[in-house]
Amino acid sequence: MRRGFSLPELLVAVGLMAILLVLASGGLNRGTQSGAGSKGLATVVAGELTAARQRAMANGRPVAVGFPSAGGGMPVSQSLYFREGDDLPRTRRVVNFSGDFPQVGIFVGLWPTSGAATLDRPATASSALDVDAWCNPPTNDFLLVFSPDGGVFSNDLPLFDGQYHLVVGGGMVYTSRGAPPGTARMTTRPSYFSLSSVAAPATIRVDPCGSIAVDAGLTGLTGGVQILTSGSLTGAAPAPALTGGGNAAPTLQSVELFPEPHPESLSPGTDANVGPGGYLTLIVRATDNEGDRVDVRWAAQGPAGPGTFSTLSTERVPSSYVQGSWRSVWEWRPPSGAIPGEVYQLTCTLSDERGASVTATSGAGVPMVAIRREGWIAFPQSPPGEIWRDIYLMCGDGTRKRNITNTPNINEWDVSLSADGTRVAYARGFTVGNNDIFTCNPDGSGEQRLTFSSDWETCPSFSPGGDQLLFVNDTDGWSGAAQGQLTVMSADGSNRTSLGLFGYAGKFSPDGLSIVYDQMPFGTEIRLADYDPITRTVSNDRVIVPSSLGINSSPRFHAGYPGVPYVIFDNEQAGNGQIFSVNTTSLAVTQKTSLGGYCSEAFYSPDGSQIVLRVDQDLAVVDDPAPNLPVSGLRYLTEAAGAGVENAAWSP
Repeated sequence: MRRGFSLPELLVAVGLMAILLVLASGGLNRGTQSGAGSKGLATVVAGELTAARQRAMANGRPVAVGFPSAGGGMPVSQSLYFREGDDLPRTRRVVNFSGDFPQVGIFVGLWPTSGAATLDRPATASSALDVDAWCNPPTNDFLLVFSPDGGVFSNDLPLFDGQYHLVVGGGMVYTSRGAPPGTARMTTRPSYFSLSSVAAPATIRVDPCGSIAVDAGLTGLTGGVQILTSGSLTGAAPAPALTGGGNAAPTLQSVELFPEPHPESLSPGTDANVGPGGYLTLIVRATDNEGDRVDVRWAAQGPAGPGTFSTLSTERVPSSYVQGSWRSVWEWRPPSGAIPGEVYQLTCTLSDERGASVTATSGAGVPMVAIRREGWIAFPQSPPGEIWRDIYLMCGDGTRKRNITNTPNINEWDVSLSADGTRVAYARGFTVGNNDIFTCNPDGSGEQRLTFSSDWETCPSFSPGGDQLLFVNDTDGWSGAAQGQLTVMSADGSNRTSLGLFGYAGKFSPDGLSIVYDQMPFGTEIRLADYDPITRTVSNDRVIVPSSLGINSSPRFHAGYPGVPYVIFDNEQAGNGQIFSVNTTSLAVTQKTSLGGYCSEAFYSPDGSQIVLRVDQDLAVVDDPAPNLPVSGLRYLTEAAGAGVENAAWSP
């Protein structure tokens, strides 16, 4: 039985017949007649322009379509090319039409029109793209540049009737002419030509807002151009070559760090430091010689792992084009197990969109980061625009500042942190002459009132073990005639014991076996007494800084020298406040600060390498090389904080 043809067989047969017909015709219908060729090429070119605009909008960077001109001497071409990139745009694609449309070409220039030609774009069009800066290096070819917002610009191609125009046709004759009126956008611009003869023309209109259309004939013509029905193209500028030279890797320009590290705070061989709970902002600037987009990827190596960046280390962060280079912002946080003193090696990999990459490490602008011995600083401060004071907490570098008590119209001051950083103690004033001691967690939760007296009770200070609190009980207030009495209680407020010492600002030594305080009348002496934490008794109370030195107050032990206890204290002489230290064994005194501002209320960092102090109305940190040497490297933690900043405490 005979079988009929299946559908696939029929489709194949039809396709073969179509191919045979094309071969038989010899392709004679492709551009051999000027009219058909002009309209066909104009439609293809309009399609290429539309594709360039869509690519610019999709990729968020300019795309230009250029028309070859043989170095500016020939305004007719049978090809076009695409230039693309944010910086140093390069030729990425060339389209040659001479094979499909051998008799027609593209003219870029002027002809007599009803609308006057001008270099000025319409006022309603976008003007965000600086074509002169973008065309680097300059070109003698006219360009239509499509911006990411869909607008169209040019390197001084004239407009008439508010649009750019291109002519497609055969038999073109043209003459050189001068530039039309208007404000030039380019420092170096292409040459201008006027059309005098063309065969079967079609016109491509490009609106600066992005619309593209094709007209039959020579749009806007008022005369002066001979229109032929047919004619062959006698010459055209050659098509350009693609940008060569391979693909070089991007170049790292700089890595900016925030917060910017103080040089004197850096450990040897490191470029930055960050606290265990802090973060480091990394701002990368890079360039690519071929104008490719540059993407950044970070990694880190260290004893406790890589830490975390702003995105996963396997993902690319989209960069933004800023001032001629690619700018990418990252944030690095150390791993949760990082401990002070550890060092982490960061590496930065730059990649372009064609796969070239380079990895930079320390010494090439990428930081080697040390984990800083930071801890927490607690301090009283008046909220903005208010007169009362709340308790604030921040990292030792001044970041992550927050109000942890937030009690409007109630004053809080004289703050202390437990050695393990888990509790905050402070005084709160309810009425004149009535203050009590409170504690809370570092986030402000778990508040507990420890005293309920009608007396003035203030200056709380944790013992090294955190199980006892030293404070002052004053029956008639700070300015009354009665002396304050140093008192000890358990950290929960129980077992109050008066020590028989009269004074203020008492603090425990790092080993918990001594108490230092200042004695009234205010600021006459700094005294030191031995302390038994078991029996809660004191002995051997003695003067270590006499009143003859000036007004002395607010003593605190050095955190890093328990074997040879040093004490820092405030000293005022002739209205000038500075920080001094005293060796509690030899009683030798050293002036620690010599700053222009009034310095007071100093407190050591947990490792003893830094001091937080009040300078006029702000908190600042200084580096302390040794307890008997002057400090260095003043860095402010607050700015214009107000009179409420005082009595800071620092703990791990």
